[in-house]
Amino acid sequence: MIISNKISMPLILALVLILLAQVSYSEESWNSKGVLKYHGKYFNLPEDALLAEIGGETQTPQNLNLRLMIDTEASDWLLVTHYQLDFLFSPDENLTTGSDIDKGRLFDLTHSIIDQEDKRVLQRLDRLYAHYRSDDFSVKLGRQAVTWGNAFFFHAMDLFNPFSPIALDTEYKPGDDMLYADWLFSDGSDLQALLVPKRNAQGKLAEDSSSAAIKYRTLLNDVEIDILASRHEGSMLGGIGVARSVGESMGRLDLVVKHQSSGDLSYSLVTNVDYSWVAFERNMYGYVEYYHNGDDSGLAGIPLTTSDYYGAGLQIELHPLIGFTPSVLGSIDDKSGLIYLSSYYNMKQDFIVNASLIVPFGPNDSEYNGPSTLGRSVSILLNYYF
Repeated sequence: MIISNKISMPLILALVLILLAQVSYSEESWNSKGVLKYHGKYFNLPEDALLAEIGGETQTPQNLNLRLMIDTEASDWLLVTHYQLDFLFSPDENLTTGSDIDKGRLFDLTHSIIDQEDKRVLQRLDRLYAHYRSDDFSVKLGRQAVTWGNAFFFHAMDLFNPFSPIALDTEYKPGDDMLYADWLFSDGSDLQALLVPKRNAQGKLAEDSSSAAIKYRTLLNDVEIDILASRHEGSMLGGIGVARSVGESMGRLDLVVKHQSSGDLSYSLVTNVDYSWVAFERNMYGYVEYYHNGDDSGLAGIPLTTSDYYGAGLQIELHPLIGFTPSVLGSIDDKSGLIYLSSYYNMKQDFIVNASLIVPFGPNDSEYNGPSTLGRSVSILLNYYF
C-alpha cells in the first residue's frame, strides 16, 4: 500500500466536515472554541552571528495565528480537530517556517496560500484524531501531541517536538501523526504505547525515521516511576524517570540511554527540584535543574555543543493577575548562558499578555554568546480566547 506524501488540504477539510457531520448527527456533546495570537519579536544580533548573515543584525519577525478547535462526542468516541491559519511576516526576508512544516510527517496537512521570503500565509491541521475511551483503556488515532518526562528546561525524555527551553508560547505542541494507546490498571499504574510513522528526506516511509515506544508508570513507596523503551529514529532508547517529595519540595530525575545504529552508546540525564513558599505576602515558586547532554543531536530550539547545563527559575505572583519569572540557563563547561525574563498579565478573562527579554552572556565564541547566539531579543505575545 502506497500512501501519498502530499494530501490536498481542501480534500482534508472536506473529509473533516463529513466526519463531524456524521458524528454530530446523533451528538451528545459539541464543543467549539478558538484562540487568536499575535507574536512579535525583536532580535539584536552581533555581526558575526549566523542568523545575522541571513537577515541582518536587527530582525523583527511577526506571527498572527488563528486556531479554531472543534470536538464532538458520541458514546465512547471523541473527534478532535484543530485548524490553524498562520500569517508570518518579516521585513528582513528571512522567514524559516513555510509550507514544508509537515516534511517528515506521515501526512502533509499544510497548505501554503502565500509563500514569499518576507511573508507567508499557511493553513494546516495541527490536531485531527479520533479518541476511543473506556474505564481502563483509551486509544487515539491521528494527529496529536504527547509529552513525556519531568523536566523544566531540558526535556531528555520528551521525544516528540519538545519545546525550546526559552519558548514563550508553550500552550500547544505541534502535533504528529501517530497511534497512541493507554491502559490503566487497578493499582493506579498505567502503560502507554505509541507508533509514529515518519518519512525520510526522500519522502518515503522509513523505519530509521519513525518511532515506536512504550512507557510504564507506577507508584512505589511514594516514588513515582516511569520506565521507557523505544526505537526512535534509528536508535534504541531506554529510560527511567523518578519523582518523589523531598521534605517540602519535589525532586525528579530522568535518565535516558541511547544505543545508536553505529553501535555507540550514550546517556542523557536531567534532574531538578522545585519548592513553593510565600514571601512578602507574595506566592513564590522556584526550581533548579541540571542536565548532562550525552546525545549530539541536541534539543529543540537551541543547539547543544557542550556536555553539562544548568537552569534556574523563580516565579513571583505580583498580583493574582500578574506574574514575573526571572530565570537563567547556560553551559557549565564554557560559562556561557542566557538571562531570560518573562511575565504575564491576565488583563481579562479572555485576554492574556506575555512578554519576554533574553540577554546572552559569556566569553566570545562560546555556545550561547558565539556565532550560534540568538542575540538579545524582546518578545510580546497577545492571546485572545473565544
